[in-house]
Amino acid sequence: MSLDVSLLYVHISNWEYQCCGPVPRVGSTVRGSLTLHPSRRPGYPAPEVLDWEPDSGLVLVGDMYAQLGFSVTDPYRTDLIVSLGWHDAGPAPTVTGTVEMLLEETGVYVRERTGELDIDPGTVEYREVREATVWPEDRPEAGGPAAAGVIAGVRLADARAEGRRLFAEAVGRPVRR
Repeated sequence: MSLDVSLLYVHISNWEYQCCGPVPRVGSTVRGSLTLHPSRRPGYPAPEVLDWEPDSGLVLVGDMYAQLGFSVTDPYRTDLIVSLGWHDAGPAPTVTGTVEMLLEETGVYVRERTGELDIDPGTVEYREVREATVWPEDRPEAGGPAAAGVIAGVRLADARAEGRRLFAEAVGRPVRR
């Protein structure tokens, strides 16, 4: 797939839209917070981190602001993805945008050395869809099918202002317009 660089590619876990909230579909509006998380899966990494404020966990990623995930201590890692979520009421700025492209992300579970299950990076597949599958086939056992959720190519409305304000307040600088 070719990437449209004017879109932000976000991962939306299927648990976000299985219990409540809108099911992502092409043409729909999504609203939530952006968070950086580590991922071993190929494809659709986060834009480059340009600045961060360690006390608040806010980062400038590409031309957007996001929050560091709880397990990320080094925002300059190269294995980060941007997740969009609406369940965690954290301090990350909220963004709104229109879904222009949607890919379901699937694979096969493998047991890690820690004993936890994860998706085997070598089995990850992306399939273009018009609407996310609400209850995809997912069997959490080694060798079972894994459904991670969707990758959404989102055209964001002007969401930078809230992030810029929160970041400036966190570092004690005046907001630049």
